[in-house]
Amino acid sequence: MAKKILLICPPFQHTTLSSIAVAGMATWLREHKVDCEEAYLHLELMRIVGKKTYDNSVERRKGNVAELLFAEAMHGDLAEPFASQLTEFFGDIEHRRNITKRFGVQCLQRITLSGADIIGFSTSYNQLSASLFLSDLVKRNTTAKVVLGGTACTDVMGAAILKAYPFIDYVVSGFGEQPLLDLCNGHSPTQKLIEAPLPPELTTMSLPDFRHFRREAEQYGMDTSSEVNIQYQSSRGCWWGQKRHCTFCGIHRSHLSYEAKPVDMVVGDIRTLHERYGQPIMTTDAVLSLDHLRHAIPQLARFYHKPWLFYELKVNLTEPDITALANARVIVQMGIETLSTRLMKAMQKGASAIRAIAALKWSRERHLDVRWNLLYKIPQETVADYREQIGIMKKIPHLQPPRILGPVHIDRFSPYFDNYRDFGWTQIHPAPEYRAAHPHIDDKTLFDLAYHFEGEGNNREEGYWDDLEAAFNEWHQLHKAGDGLFLSPMAGLHRIDGGEETFIPLTSDEEAIIGATHQITPVKTLIEQLGCTADTIRHLVNQNLLFQENKRVVNLAVRTELPD
Repeated sequence: MAKKILLICPPFQHTTLSSIAVAGMATWLREHKVDCEEAYLHLELMRIVGKKTYDNSVERRKGNVAELLFAEAMHGDLAEPFASQLTEFFGDIEHRRNITKRFGVQCLQRITLSGADIIGFSTSYNQLSASLFLSDLVKRNTTAKVVLGGTACTDVMGAAILKAYPFIDYVVSGFGEQPLLDLCNGHSPTQKLIEAPLPPELTTMSLPDFRHFRREAEQYGMDTSSEVNIQYQSSRGCWWGQKRHCTFCGIHRSHLSYEAKPVDMVVGDIRTLHERYGQPIMTTDAVLSLDHLRHAIPQLARFYHKPWLFYELKVNLTEPDITALANARVIVQMGIETLSTRLMKAMQKGASAIRAIAALKWSRERHLDVRWNLLYKIPQETVADYREQIGIMKKIPHLQPPRILGPVHIDRFSPYFDNYRDFGWTQIHPAPEYRAAHPHIDDKTLFDLAYHFEGEGNNREEGYWDDLEAAFNEWHQLHKAGDGLFLSPMAGLHRIDGGEETFIPLTSDEEAIIGATHQITPVKTLIEQLGCTADTIRHLVNQNLLFQENKRVVNLAVRTELPD
């Protein structure tokens, strides 16, 4: 007998994002004749605590602190400092109890009214405690079966959830389409942990129907035309990670296998989503396909009406790549992470500082919206690595600074986790939030359930933090003030420093070198083609007009007018 399913997006999904996990799964199940409803219950918590409070708890969370709101409701009072952190977000203990009680009552009513036989929860790494809290309510008050799936259920984490919370009926490790279809068609699995390593082919998946989400978001008072991004997947896995897994990347090994949609399909999908919803589109791709970058993005750029797009991508870009991305209204998250080529190599990034600087320069010229993060506490780092980076920061106030300065993490499935001793840690343990969230389980089960870890014994050098933080803050201040190095047809090469503009006179040889180094150029090529000397090039490097890495240079000036 066919069964009805209710798919739930719990806290702490970000309010600016639709849930491709819930909407995509619901679309797929409906196409297979399943009676399926969706409930975006994170919006109910947003309504109770207020959007500002909810968004702050998501944006400012450290590890899984926000999730402890529901762990506290399930397991009792929290120890410090977690109780104080929750007080900062959600008020004192009585206020928090009122929040979770109201949330539970409203959600249970919604779940009961659905009449669903199966309740499925999407569990990313910041949705597990809320899913467990609601699952407990469901099992104590209804006869429905509860299924958890998503990234927090992958591999040993799924088995640990079942051991720690035996009231859960099933956990899906992997891709949930076929397991949920089987459950809805009345097939009972032999094991509570359902292994599903193989997804449906990406090209066979229909575009998610976001109408249900939009309707619900609007009922909660959100302006879906401006406050929410639609999500889209144009590729699955990571083409770079297949070859070389970035050391800090926590994508499961089996999920690195790369599959990308055809170019024409991507262009058609994005056009369809834009015409249907008229909202910005945030892709869930781990990294932008090179084929999509070189062929789909230029096609999208030709449309007069086009959405804002978001993609994560490697930093190894050409200037035409940057131009195409800017013309297509793409917002990019560049995988820079450090301005030290040595540390990029240590993290298996497959990039270099000079490539990152060139990409940031071209992005400034083309008005490409760039986001990137700067990491520290990287295994094998030295103080010298950060002295070098601080020196680079002072040369490029006109280029986009990183949004976040943060420590590198040890995440399950990453090389840092799998081979932590090779990176200098003597042992690793779950981030302390996990013990606070799951106080009743043994250490082995807790270790298997956790995704974020902390390491001990890494013999990194200390003594750079204050200077690094000061340089990071100064970069933001100077960038906002408009400082930097600029090249104008009218004003020539000039530097702005504290609002004061200084003209930089150049000899004919120096002018030729600046003109020839908007791209990364070998020193040998400049000497051979321009007839200049190595001393002249060295002088421009010392004047912070050129950046040199090994035997290649690029000028640091942002052109105020560009060739066609």
